[in-house]
Amino acid sequence: MSYITKNANLMLMLLILISAAALAGATIYFQTNFSNLNEDYQGKLENLKKVSAELELKQQNLKAVQEELGVREKREEQFTGQYVDLEAEYAKIKEQRNELLATKEKLETTNCLRQNQILHSLRRIILISDLIF
Repeated sequence: MSYITKNANLMLMLLILISAAALAGATIYFQTNFSNLNEDYQGKLENLKKVSAELELKQQNLKAVQEELGVREKREEQFTGQYVDLEAEYAKIKEQRNELLATKEKLETTNCLRQNQILHSLRRIILISDLIF
């Protein structure tokens, strides 16, 4: 029986040593894996911070561009309105000019006729006055 007890104690001791070695190996293995994962996480976290900062900068730039675009669109609307008004006014002025030119031509024609009538009347008066005197 002492042989079995010695063997059992030896087996138990061997089992404890193997378990301790396995536990130590597993601890080292998982510690190494955890360190690698932690380094990867820290690297990705830094990268994420950089990307977030870039994104925020891009969003600020986008907001500024959108505001500028809004201002330009308002100006374009104003200028378009002014252009339409000026174009309508130009059309009216052009029409008035054409009417005035037509009236001027009519008056010039009438004036020429009147002058001719006056000249003709003057000639008659001169003729009559020559005949009388």
